[in-house]
Amino acid sequence: NQIQIYNLTVTPDGAGGSTSTYTLAQTLWAKIVAKNGNRGFEDSRIALDQTYEMTIRYDDYPEFSQLDKIMFNGGLYVVQSFSTIEERKKTIIIYCTLDRQVNGN
Repeated sequence: NQIQIYNLTVTPDGAGGSTSTYTLAQTLWAKIVAKNGNRGFEDSRIALDQTYEMTIRYDDYPEFSQLDKIMFNGGLYVVQSFSTIEERKKTIIIYCTLDRQVNGN
């Protein structure tokens, strides 16, 4: 599957604060497997969280960070954790969940 990785960019706002935005860093291929799911409550509604395991080649994106977000199939995914497999650094396994931002609607 093709995914897009977005990096966090923090820029000063000129008033002593900062603004955080995500910018597209790279589009690459990944193997995606749905893992365990959890059910809970959020805002008096049942919320389902599905964890996904995304495997990418280390050489395709060696500077991967836990602050990155991933766009796949129209959804934005938050990185929960990741690890580099083997000492030879051939692959990066990323565990993430769909970003469910609560808005005022």
